[in-house]
Amino acid sequence: MAEEIVGIMTRISGGYLFLKRNLDDFEGGKFNCPAGHIEKGETAVEAACRELKEETGIVAAPSELTHVDIFLDEIKGIEFRVHLFAYANDELDLSKIKLLPEEHCDKIVIGTDALENNMALVRTDSPALVFTKIDYRVMITYLKRIEGLLSESSKDRMIDARKTTAASRSAV
Repeated sequence: MAEEIVGIMTRISGGYLFLKRNLDDFEGGKFNCPAGHIEKGETAVEAACRELKEETGIVAAPSELTHVDIFLDEIKGIEFRVHLFAYANDELDLSKIKLLPEEHCDKIVIGTDALENNMALVRTDSPALVFTKIDYRVMITYLKRIEGLLSESSKDRMIDARKTTAASRSAV
């Protein structure tokens, strides 16, 4: 039976956030997006919000996360069922990200253009930028879709904010 996990592709300050796993941890020394196991009694979106807060300090409501897909993958003989989410807050920058020191030792933001145009380079050619197999798959398979979903979600939030502002003005 596959282990249920979440991954959250997190866009901040115009790029995507990746965390470097501690060397003594599973997939140690590799970068991954914020991610973790779904705990008993938790929904996938609840787990995604919890993991995002634990691993980065980012507090997001379930409505701020966009569901992307569910897929199966395997690392080192362990099968994972990955619930993939996307989150964007372009006002946040890397200095605001608080690492969970028990799990991660470094953090980087990589721009969308760099990810799309330099996949071969990003994968394994630079020892400093080695990603987990699952994260590499997410970047190759889902990045354009995630960008589209986050763009749609951002437009929807702007429309909702305008409606709320208009409604509060007319109520006065």
